[in-house]
Amino acid sequence: GHTSSIFIAIYKRAGDVFTKLADPAQLPPMSGYGVAFDSTSTYLAVAHFRESGEGDIFTPITIYKRAGDVFTKLDYPTTVPPDTANGIAFDPTDTYLAVAHYTSPFLTTYKRAGDVFTKLADPITLPTGSGQEVAFDSTNTYLAIAHATSPFITIYKYAGNITDYYLFDGYVEEFTVLPSLKEQKAVIRLLDAFALFRQKEVHVALQKSTKTG
Repeated sequence: GHTSSIFIAIYKRAGDVFTKLADPAQLPPMSGYGVAFDSTSTYLAVAHFRESGEGDIFTPITIYKRAGDVFTKLDYPTTVPPDTANGIAFDPTDTYLAVAHYTSPFLTTYKRAGDVFTKLADPITLPTGSGQEVAFDSTNTYLAIAHATSPFITIYKYAGNITDYYLFDGYVEEFTVLPSLKEQKAVIRLLDAFALFRQKEVHVALQKSTKTG
């Protein structure tokens, strides 16, 4: 996404060549701040600026469905984030969509059923400030959000409960070494390191087991 009309540009790759596609018939209404494809490249979600009010121009996320090289805007979710959306991400199963945004609750999550995105209950423990970027890890176990106030990053763990209300209630201890604001987006984009982190946890547990066994 970008900050001047048309607010989004989509390219198709052939080898090392990227060719711009025709603009969607319905464009995001305001400056784009973040984009995310689902893993099948069927859905494209855009996070963008929002001003207070009602109507399309005041909606901070726009979601498209792809058919060939054509991207068609879906209906907006019934409940949208309350303010400007800065970051957006699909989970690895393409079932959930997370949005980091400017005002409380700072993080909004949706569950997808077909082409409909339904807002889930907010986490019990909210991020402490304006959401800047968000990402799921590759195992769909963790969701992390970078935000503007200490501790600057908050991590949630999937509780594995059959009820969506418990989706991100497994609160994980925050990083003890706090990234600077400048580092937030770099940190959040390296979330696949969670897989390594989990392997390390297992390795340490095995070492302790060996020593005590």
